[in-house]
Amino acid sequence: MAPSNNHLPPQVIKLTMQHFIKAKMIFFYTQFPSTRSIQQYFPDVEHPSDIEQIAKIFEASRVITIPTHFNLYKTLHYYFDPLRSTEPSEEFQLKVTQSTREYFIALQNGVDASEIESRVTRALKQIEEDPPEWLQSRDFMEFVHPEGDPPSR
Repeated sequence: MAPSNNHLPPQVIKLTMQHFIKAKMIFFYTQFPSTRSIQQYFPDVEHPSDIEQIAKIFEASRVITIPTHFNLYKTLHYYFDPLRSTEPSEEFQLKVTQSTREYFIALQNGVDASEIESRVTRALKQIEEDPPEWLQSRDFMEFVHPEGDPPSR
């Protein structure tokens, strides 16, 4: 009979891209897995520091951000400013991120389209701001530069 290795401490392994991808895919179904669940989902991961690293992947995934260099951000900017005449405010990035987060959560929860719209609307109303003075002017097109130079603020 072969000796049992159960008395050996768990070995630290190098987490691979497959671990990262699997954690991201599992995130679609569960956002707060317990340590025990992580051990079940990743049977090759035994060492506490590796389990902690996977838990950090889930933690980071709960924070959805849309940086300004992402195509989604650029597409939305172009949609709202087809002439590309202004630079969006810092709050615009917050709004893109917040609405994307609300949309994602609603999809995960199987919410219907009208409820998704309602949730996104509620989230955006909390961070509304007044348009700049130049945009409230009747002659606002004088401030718009089709070359892409933003108006002075």
